[in-house]
Amino acid sequence: MNRSQHAGRQDNPNPDDLEMAGRSPGSKNGLNLTYTTPEKFIPGSIQLYRNGSRLMRNGPASDFSVTESGGLGTGYDTITLSAFPPKSNENLFSDYLLS
Repeated sequence: MNRSQHAGRQDNPNPDDLEMAGRSPGSKNGLNLTYTTPEKFIPGSIQLYRNGSRLMRNGPASDFSVTESGGLGTGYDTITLSAFPPKSNENLFSDYLLS
């Protein structure tokens, strides 16, 4: 989705609240499965891409989950991949609405 597609959504009337293609910080070393975003995000809004392919979050075969690193009520900022940690030559990007 692009900024104009988000601008009309009721859950985000302000397109400036959208973080586009933010690199997900964290070590990509073939071992790390957990990444923390620089900002808190609305959990239902996050989309994660690995090497350009969108990963799925819902269902029994979900590719990742999201949590609040500071505990309940502190805001969602952590992405945990279900399997296959990215290697150093892979790209991991996320789109999300800021909370």
